[in-house]
Amino acid sequence: MKVFNAHQALIARQQSMVPIAAFTASGNIERLKMALHEGLDAGLIVNEIQP
Repeated sequence: MKVFNAHQALIARQQSMVPIAAFTASGNIERLKMALHEGLDAGLIVNEIQP
């Protein structure tokens, strides 16, 4: 298990928002589903992902 400090976790959470936004905008549902799962795994909460 990899241990992240608070700064690294914040960066990972922020970075996971980019593909979610891109796939939402392009309408690519299959890749959006994968990006959502990855974002949740990175520590995002549902309220952060909602438009």
